[in-house]
This record gives sequence, structure tokens and C-alpha cells, in this order.
Amino acid sequence: MSRAEVDAEPAYDDLPLLGDLGLRHSWQVWGAGDRLGTVNRVTDETALRALATATTGRRINLSLPLGLPDPPLYDRPPLQHRVFDRNRNMVEDEIRRLDPQASSQWDSLRHIRARQFGHYGGVAGDDPSVAALGIDALARHGLVLRGVLVDLPAYWSAHGRAVDAFGGHAIEARELRLALDWQGTRTSAGDLLLVRTGWLARYRRGGLAADELSMPPSVGLSAAEETARLLWDGGFCAVAADNPAVEVLPGDPAVGSLHRRLIAGLGMPLGELWDLDELAEGCRALGRHTVCLVSVPLNLPGAVASPANAVAVL
Repeated sequence: MSRAEVDAEPAYDDLPLLGDLGLRHSWQVWGAGDRLGTVNRVTDETALRALATATTGRRINLSLPLGLPDPPLYDRPPLQHRVFDRNRNMVEDEIRRLDPQASSQWDSLRHIRARQFGHYGGVAGDDPSVAALGIDALARHGLVLRGVLVDLPAYWSAHGRAVDAFGGHAIEARELRLALDWQGTRTSAGDLLLVRTGWLARYRRGGLAADELSMPPSVGLSAAEETARLLWDGGFCAVAADNPAVEVLPGDPAVGSLHRRLIAGLGMPLGELWDLDELAEGCRALGRHTVCLVSVPLNLPGAVASPANAVAVL
């Protein structure tokens, strides 16, 4: 996707407002019936640019084991996996229960509604066509992406700041820009923004208290309109982070919901609980924060979410 193509899209501030929600939306940018949203920004050209980013061939898995976090967050059910002998020579297994959002995952455009206005595109929750917003739309389109990592713990450390990953710090758009500039990282249309907050590294050191599992406290992106403006005007196809919700938790109702701004309003999928720690180490060693990234969501028609199944190639 060329810069000219992004420039041909309306600027964020020129997008229409959705009723009394004050929510800007892109429902007509790619035409009536669109089911990809900002993933329309992933094209043959951007895929080739992503492939050209890889220079060493080092592969880094960005997905947690399916059973983590353990216990699951948000009162979600735990994984149930059974290995068994089919006969005397054959071993098989089955997954009896899998919550697709319990570990490293993608939220599809079916995940969030804009209240009475419906899902992305104005599709009502009881409209059978809402299934077309499912995760299989991303699987069929093919996610071969240039990932841009913004390593906020490294940025904070270099500037003498101690940010508690469980402390509810809201990362504002200006802070994201400053961190990218400090890294010397330039973004391009169609990129996937990877936000390392340090939440997963902190979780690994001690987990969460039992009373925090249903609403895990987390540093995260500010839910303010400035964040949506940065992501839209920057031409990003999606954003993924190493924390439970991409946005800061707990949220502030006075600020709003970033999930609603991005998924329902702009048609931008979100990735949550991605494992970005080894990737950050690899990027620091190379002196660059851009990678080739391939993700293959489940081709499960109409599904709301999917394990991320993401790999970065340096």
C-alpha cells in the first residue's frame, strides 16, 4: 500500500461521527459491505515489503502456550486438552474446551458493538451477516505483515522512568511518538504496531493476586481519541500488545473505550497478550525494530477471536 493510497483515505478528523456516541467511524471508506476494515491496508505490496524486512532468518514465536495465563483472566474457562490412544498404534488428542481469547489472541471485528449502532459497518448483532465479520475474514485475507515494535520499557529505562506494568499507566499518543522517534523507527502504511508494555514480563515474575484475575490491572494505551487518531492517520492495519487488553486497565468511562473506537469505529483488529519479550531482545541486538511477521488465525467461520499463531522473522 502506497503512502498516496493512505493519503487518499479521509484523515481521522474528517471521518463522520456516529450519532450521540461521538465516535468517529470509517464504515464507508472501503465501501458498503466491507468486512476487513483497516486490514484492507494489507496488500500484495505491503506483504512484499514485509518479506524484504527479514535479513537474518531468525524466527521468534510471539504466542504464549495455550494454557497461559494460568489461571485464565476475566473468569474465562481453562483449556481442556486430552491425549489418548486411538488404538494400539495411534495416539491422538482432542481439545474439549478452548476459549480463543484466553491466551495470545486476535479480536475480530465481531467482538465489539457500538451500542445501538451495531458492529463495524452498522451490522446488527442479530443480523446473520454479522458472521462475515468473524476471524476467518483475516485468515482468508492472509496476514503477512511488517511489524513495528515500540519497546516502551527500554524507552522508559533510558529516560530514567520507573513504570509499574500493573500500575494502570495510560500510554498517550505523544508518548508512543516519542518512543518511536527515540528508537529511530519510521512507520509505513499497512504496518502492524507491536506495543511492548512490560506487562507480560512482570506477570512472569509473580503472576496476579486472586482478586485481580477478573480485571487485571495493566499499563496500556490510552483510550482517548488521540490514540485512535494516531493509529488511523499513521496507516496501521492493526495493533497488538503484550498486555491483556491493549488499552489501560481499569479504563476510565470518562475517556471511553479504545476497543470501541478501534474495532467498532475504525474496523481495526486488536491483538492481546502477545509475547514480545524475546522479540525486543532480538530487535535491540540488530539495532532495528521492524520485522517480518506472519500470523495465521483459525479459519473458523464467524468466530469472534482466535489464538494469534504469530511468528516474527528478523
